[in-house]
Amino acid sequence: MPGGPVQARPVPPNEVDKAVGKPVAETRWPGSASAEIALAGKPAVSFQKAGNLPVSVSAPAALTSKAGSKVKVSTFDQAHSAKAGVTGLVFSVNDAGGAAGSPLSVRVDYREFANAYGGDYGSRLTLVRLPDCAATTPERTECRTGTPVHSTNNVKERAVTADVALPEGQKSSSAVFAVAAAPSGAGGSFGATNLSPAGQWSAGGSSGDFTYSIPLRVPPPTAGIAPKIGLGYSSGTIDGRTSSSNNQAGLPGDGWELSAGGGFIERRYQACADDLGGNNGQRKTGDLCWKTDNAIMSLNGVSAELVRVGTSNIWRPKQDDGSKVELLTGATNGDNNGEHWKITSTNGTQYFLGLNRLPGWAAGKPETNSAYTVPVFGNHAGEDCNQVAFASSWCRPTCSPPHRRGCGSTPPNGACPPRRSPATRTS
Repeated sequence: MPGGPVQARPVPPNEVDKAVGKPVAETRWPGSASAEIALAGKPAVSFQKAGNLPVSVSAPAALTSKAGSKVKVSTFDQAHSAKAGVTGLVFSVNDAGGAAGSPLSVRVDYREFANAYGGDYGSRLTLVRLPDCAATTPERTECRTGTPVHSTNNVKERAVTADVALPEGQKSSSAVFAVAAAPSGAGGSFGATNLSPAGQWSAGGSSGDFTYSIPLRVPPPTAGIAPKIGLGYSSGTIDGRTSSSNNQAGLPGDGWELSAGGGFIERRYQACADDLGGNNGQRKTGDLCWKTDNAIMSLNGVSAELVRVGTSNIWRPKQDDGSKVELLTGATNGDNNGEHWKITSTNGTQYFLGLNRLPGWAAGKPETNSAYTVPVFGNHAGEDCNQVAFASSWCRPTCSPPHRRGCGSTPPNGACPPRRSPATRTS
């Protein structure tokens, strides 16, 4: 069957290509060059360009009406700027005839080096007055100390302008300037950020733990006590992490916690293959075993190991800060015995972790789902869940979001993470 050409529709424009920014223009710095500007007979306060250099000068009527008035503009290359410690352009304006002592306006067009550096470099450019010796011996320390000149940066025109005056009655009637970036500009501040005076930090002595906290303001409530919200950092929360552990970072990042009275207490269990000699004998399985009665607390930006006081339900942080930690039972939270925690800080604030159903809860009200659990075997006498036979020595709590990974009606061989009890707070 004979065929023929088919009119094809044009390919639609690619939206991604439209969104791609324009390529940055190549940076071109002025080299070492000089040019004179004749001011006599020129319109007052109109900028006259110095040859092919990016520097222009304007003068008042008193100077433009003076016969023979002119200035000489010289630019220096980047090697000279580096010796002067300037990340930018160095140039000078010299009296070449009757301009000494008169006010001048100097404008530098920086469009050809506006993107030489990052941080919105062009918008931060300003003029700095350098000592006269910066033109001849820029490497000397005393020639590298500049004084900022009040400047105006027109980002749209890519030009920085300043009013200056050439010295009069001195050996040299010249002025040396640098076009350099200030810490801030139209695009914002790019200066080093100091630690907030509202923040608090401390070092943990022999533990090596460094903590830093930043309180955040919240609108005042119509009634009751306003919640305390802040960012907290603790280097102890990331110490000891290995490729075999669950190293999920918090929302603000590694070591940081966004505290809204929140946190968690986590129990850590041992692989039964490393906890032999109980009712499991020498049989190695992939399950989790109780091993030790332990708990790790992360609360308000501080991570601390908890130590049980004898056989009571009272626990203390290893580096005791005076907080009272109580292990309670009876909550309806999916744990085998309703385990949850109550922490009372030194200022009287109480935190309930893993409670799930808040005080006053009734059918139909929401639950906090604040206890995450995992099947664990108690293979030694005295351990939680221990029975005569190893197969029966496990507790069967639920495995709650967000870490649901294969939990069913039979032990999933340690598929879920350690039990965590996120916090609810009362004051």
